[in-house]
Amino acid sequence: MTARATTGIRLQSTEELVAWMFDEYLSELVLLRVKPKPRKRRGKPPSEVVFEWGLEDLEYEGERDKYFAWRLTAEGVTHYTLAGELDLEEELTVAEHSSEAPIGFTMNVGGQLTVGCEALLVEELKPKYRKARPRPWPHDFDLRSTKKDLTVGDLVAAFNLPEADEVSVKGVRDGRAATASESLVSLARQIQAYMVSKPKRELVVFTVEDSSNSVRLGIQRRDGATDEEWHRVWQVPTKLPQVTETWSRTLVCPPDPWPPSAPEPREPKPRREQGSTKR
Repeated sequence: MTARATTGIRLQSTEELVAWMFDEYLSELVLLRVKPKPRKRRGKPPSEVVFEWGLEDLEYEGERDKYFAWRLTAEGVTHYTLAGELDLEEELTVAEHSSEAPIGFTMNVGGQLTVGCEALLVEELKPKYRKARPRPWPHDFDLRSTKKDLTVGDLVAAFNLPEADEVSVKGVRDGRAATASESLVSLARQIQAYMVSKPKRELVVFTVEDSSNSVRLGIQRRDGATDEEWHRVWQVPTKLPQVTETWSRTLVCPPDPWPPSAPEPREPKPRREQGSTKR
């Protein structure tokens, strides 16, 4: 996996943050560092907050885990609160958050760290290394289809979820319900993620990118989805028509066949033998 250089990008809206994360395929993240550390009690937020995000290099075979890393500096911070406890060993997921500031997002990493700010400065760092940890069960994938007239209804049908009449699709940012007849291409113009839910449960979130001859979908599991439901969603690439490629982590189809279920978590890396020089 090769992370593109993104040194010095200034993001000035939540939409730009979502688009940047989508372009860089930033999923399965970890929070490497945050400064200053958030406090639970309310008060005047700091004017600037610095986060470091890491994306694991899955092809690296050293004893420790290697991460591509980015520093995100939140400037003009208007909101900075923590609900729960941060756990830097937990996987980091990012969700849009309604804010009066131009940028609003929540980082779910054990607790929920919510940020509102005027701008985000993104800088790519040298790779970071951390003690190896078990790799989580893959819970996201991307696919590309050349059928440009796919609809929301086509996608929901491909999810093949039980009690499908209870499934709703709404914009994460504006809360607008997407109808079954709407084309996925039209959703791409809204530059926001869409949540697929059942009553009181978030199942998956998806994003759409339109190109001249294809539509790209990024699909991610949410905490409310059961293993059985995610198993069904995982089979979407075999249900939608004219899918030309699908990928998740180091799994790329083609040439690899798309497995009928998500791969199992990896075991922790073995301890390095004495005298080994591999990092």
